[in-house]
Formats: sequence, C-alpha cells, structure tokens
Amino acid sequence: MLLALALLATLVSSFGLEQAHAQTLPVQVVVDQLEPAAPRPSDTLRLAGRLVNTGDRPVRDLAIQLRFGTLPLDTRGEIATLTAPGNRDGVAATGLKKELRGVTIGPRGTAGWQLTVPAAKLRLPKPGIYTFGIEATSGGHRVGLAKTFLPWFPHGYPGRQQLSLTLLWPIVDRPRRDPEGVFLDDQLARDLAPNGRLHRLVSLAAGQRVTWVLDPELLETVQAMTSGYQVRDGNRTRPGVGQAAATAWLDLLRQATRGREVYLLPYGDPELAGLVHAGLIGDLKAATERAWTIGSRVLGRQLPPTPLAWPESGGLDQQTLRRARALQLDPILVSGKYARLTHTLTYTPTSRAAVAGAGRVLVIDARLSDTLAAAGTRSDHALLESQRFLADTAVTALERPAEARVVLAAPPKRWNPSEQVVRRLFTATDWMRPSTVAQLQASKVSEENQIRLAYSPALAKRELSRAYLANVHAQSKRVIRFAGILANPEPVMDKYSPAFLRAESAAWCTYPSAGRRYWLTVRSRLDQLERQVRITTTAPLTLSSKSGQIPITIENRLDQEVKVGVKLDVQGRRLALESAEPVRIKGNRTVTVRVPARAYANGPVLVTARLTTARGQEFGEPVELHVRATNYGILGMVIAGGVAALLFLAAGVRIWRKRRAAGTGAPANGGSASAADAASPAPSDEKVGG
Repeated sequence: MLLALALLATLVSSFGLEQAHAQTLPVQVVVDQLEPAAPRPSDTLRLAGRLVNTGDRPVRDLAIQLRFGTLPLDTRGEIATLTAPGNRDGVAATGLKKELRGVTIGPRGTAGWQLTVPAAKLRLPKPGIYTFGIEATSGGHRVGLAKTFLPWFPHGYPGRQQLSLTLLWPIVDRPRRDPEGVFLDDQLARDLAPNGRLHRLVSLAAGQRVTWVLDPELLETVQAMTSGYQVRDGNRTRPGVGQAAATAWLDLLRQATRGREVYLLPYGDPELAGLVHAGLIGDLKAATERAWTIGSRVLGRQLPPTPLAWPESGGLDQQTLRRARALQLDPILVSGKYARLTHTLTYTPTSRAAVAGAGRVLVIDARLSDTLAAAGTRSDHALLESQRFLADTAVTALERPAEARVVLAAPPKRWNPSEQVVRRLFTATDWMRPSTVAQLQASKVSEENQIRLAYSPALAKRELSRAYLANVHAQSKRVIRFAGILANPEPVMDKYSPAFLRAESAAWCTYPSAGRRYWLTVRSRLDQLERQVRITTTAPLTLSSKSGQIPITIENRLDQEVKVGVKLDVQGRRLALESAEPVRIKGNRTVTVRVPARAYANGPVLVTARLTTARGQEFGEPVELHVRATNYGILGMVIAGGVAALLFLAAGVRIWRKRRAAGTGAPANGGSASAADAASPAPSDEKVGG
C-alpha cells in the first residue's frame, strides 16, 4: 500500500451525485466500510469496498484516491444543492492514493479495494463537515467516483447545546389475512425469522432510545400465528411455517419496547386522507378504537389511549387535519415537504409547529427522512447515505449551536435497512442526543415556527381512489345485511369488520398489486359466505289451476339458525304472487316455502326469486324460475263436466234400447225395419228343392 500526503480542496457533495456519475463513468465505486464515522486525530480511517465495471471494455492500471473539500459546509442547503442530480464534482484530489497493481476488471467484473489513512494526516483546517470523495482512476484518468461527508470535530463538538433527535421506529407490514384468517402468503414468516426484515428492525433497535410506532394489525396477525395458521396455496391451504418465529419475535418485541416510548397507528394503518375525502369517517373511527385494545393486549402493557396520525404520503390538508383532531388522534405528523413556513428562517426550527386555526402538528424533517429512505433501499450505497444522515444532523446542530432544538426524523413505514445502516444510525456522536415524542410535544412553539399545509393534486392522486373505497364501503354494508339473518351475527362481524378495515390500509398505496389481490380475496370469501344460504329451486314449475302455491326450497349450510324471507318478482301480468312470511331455518337444514299464486292467463312466466332479511333487505344472488300457468279454472271444470255428462247419457240410452229390443222382437233401435230388412225373405220351415 502506498500512501502519499497532500490536500487539495473544493466544495462538496454526497452520494446523491453518485447516481449521476454512474450514468457517465464506467466504474461504480461501492463503499462497504468507512470507520469511524466521525474520526478524531488519534483514529485511523479505514475504508474498503468494490469497484464494479459497468462498461463493455476492460479497465486497467487502477488506483484509489481520496478527495476532500478545503472548507466545511455552513448550511444544510449546501448539502441539498451539491447532492442534486447534475452536480458532478465538488472534491479535489489529494496525495492520499493507493495503486491497485496488476488489477484489471473485465466488462461487468468486480474487484475489491482497501485504504487505511491515519486521521491526523487528513490535515483538515478546522472543525466542521467536509465533502469526502473516493475516486477510481485508470491511467491517471477518472473512471469512477463515490461521494459522501465526513464530520470532523478533533476536539469535540464546539456547541453548547446538542441537537435532540426524535427518531420514529416503525414496525409496520401490510395486511396478509383474509376474513377467515387464512394467510395469502407466508412472507411474514420469513420477515419474523432471524435475518428477516422485522426481526432485524426489532433486534437492532433494542436498547436504543427510539420511539416505536406499531401497527396493531401486525401485532394481531403475529399473535394469531403463534397458535398455528393456514396459508393459501392455490385452491388449497397448507400449514404455515412461522409459528415458532412469531412466538420468538413477539417476546423480542415485548422486551425491546419495555420501558420505551410506544405509539400505535390506527388498526391496519388506514389511508387517512382517502378515507376522509370519501366521507368514511366511521371506518377511521373504528380503526382508531380497535388499535388500543389490540396493542395493549398483545404487548401486555398500557399504551397511549389514542393512536398517532401518520399519513402515508406525509401530506395533510385542512379537512383531514380537522377530522384527525376530532377523532383525537395525537400526535399528528406531517412531512416538511408539505409544510410551508410562513416566515423565512435561516436555520432548522424545532419540529413542532402551529397550523393557522388548526392547532399543533409535528413536522417530520424531510431531508433526514429522505436520506433514511435512500439508506434503506439502495444496498450498494446505503453506507454512504447513512453517513450523510450523520453529517446532516451535525450541520443542523451547528446552525444554532447555543440553542436547544428537537428535530423529528422518520424512515418510510415499511423500510428495509441493512444491519450496517442501522448500526451507523445509532453511532454515538458529540453533537446529537436521542429524544422522544413526549419531549417534542412539550417543546414550545415559537412565533416564527408557523406553517401552512401544502396538499397538492399530485398527493391527492396517491390516495386510495374514491371508487375503490366506495366499493369497500358497499361490500361492508353487504356483510351487515347478511348478518341480519343470523341468530348469532357476532362471529361473522368479528371476521369481516376488521377485514374491511384492512382493505383500507395505506399499504395498498405502496403495494397496489398486493392490494388488488387482497380485495379480490375478500370479495370471493364474501360471495362464498352468502352462498351458504341460498335458493335451490331451479326446475320448471307448473301452476295447474287458477290459484295454487309456488314451492321455493331454501338451503342453510351454516352451523347456526337463520331467519329469511323470499321476494318474488313476476315478469308480465299472467301471474300474481302473494308475499310469504319470513321463516326460520336451523343450521344445516333445508325448508320449502310455499308462496300463494294466482294465474290470470295461460303460458310461461319468468319469476325472479331473491332472499331477504326479516326487514326486507335483499342479499345473495337472484334465482330465475320458469313457471307455466295452465289457468283451467271454473270454466275448464264446467266444460270437462259437461262432456262427461253427455258421454254418460249416450251410454245409458244405448243400454235401454238393447234391453227393449230383446223383450219385443222389435228392432233393437225401436223403429221400422230398414230397406235391407224388407227385401230379405221371411224364415219358414218349408224345404226348397226336391
């Protein structure tokens, strides 16, 4: 390893530029190690990573060189400017260089690199946050560059007040159970297992001063797994494999959150703005009321009685804010992206602000949160982003080093950071200390820290659509109607009510395909439920008189009694039907309801049969019945009787004539002889012929 000392300078950048560079430079510089995050003069700076040739030609004669800026950053605005796409430089070469002798990287190939530098040899001129670059060269020409920031406080943080950082730590997933409690997949088992996303989030934050934000729907789901569960596999189900992992994870979560600040989201993390704009305040209230009961039961401890409001997009409008406050959601969070200060400030204020006419809200620092999001999604650049996070907090602290301020940071609710990123976030620093939401809530709001909400049409488009939510609401009413026929509706409502709340989850804004699959599953289960009580009559029916009865057979395949009515709609005027009283049908039984009918004309009649509740509300699919009305009636009976009488009379006359003819010798017909009879000779005893 060859090290040479020298320092040249410039201004700055961060990894945000690295993406722009990756588009034009053939080699991607990946940094896997940068320790320590904020070195002191007595430390040794250790760097390691990989060079990835993204081009189509081999790269030879490689070297790694460090680059720094000569002056520290003064404001957070500099970080934002220098990390903007298109800002391609900002760091100057130094003599801190290492040749990678004999290394050639072929197309799409990779080679490792390491560099060790005594921190005292950096010779940075004064305390502050410096731009820091790792450059790859080939034959003296730049072929790759990675940029980040390096906090440098050789004698400790110079400010009198540390920056207080409230870090939200969301433990949130997306709904995975259908109304019957069957899991749509078994991904949650993998997330709960060691090295899984949720296990990693809990285990790495255990013992840290973070504010835990939990979705009670996830807690309920994991608790259900501990008793064994079924997973949908095509048209069948199979046992899930996560029972042991769920049990262990819940124990780990209880231990990690013991004595720490914990807040709940409303059940299922509902999409706040969409529900408010669709007028479904009752659903939001139900999710709010359900949260505390489940959260306290699963964790085995008392929690804040009302959940916090954390919109998925980070934005709120005045209407949603008022509704959230009316439901006593507290605290209410809004992203700094969508909160405009009414006064121009040259520093970052405390993250508690006043909205004109709408009370106080907590403002999530947008820059810190965006950096956390990037650190949790870009595996090759996660370390540089987490390094940027530390540097950004240091610059924030130096904006007003004598003033106590509390800043709120929050990653995405369903983020997936690496262990390396999480450990770096919890690096102890001189300029920052952990804080809580309670401390932030207690902080004073200055007159300058007034905001107005900026809810754009683009944010409105990210809501769950009105049509979708209207469909969910209509199907929830459908379940309520069906429950009206049940002797014991609670089991059905206990399954389907939370299922519809899960259908309104903000997770579906992020995972729309999974949301569609979930909703189709709920609809399918509801269809199957309604088909448990149905009309089974399908064969053609005949009404053979002017009045009679139409038999309707109803099957109840549920395990409990139902009370249903039958509604029959007749097409045309040939047939009239009377109403039938509702009937009770015991579980797993079939009954036939006979509906009085009256025919006014002969011919086929189409009758549509529907089941109803006792109150006359229709449910289930209608059944078409084909009825044939013969309509003989009284006239038909008179004609048939008359024909029978005539036949009887004719038979009697014939018998009388035969008897009379036999007694008198007269022709049996009682009249004179026919012409044939007159022409015939009379019989005699005389012989003819000799």
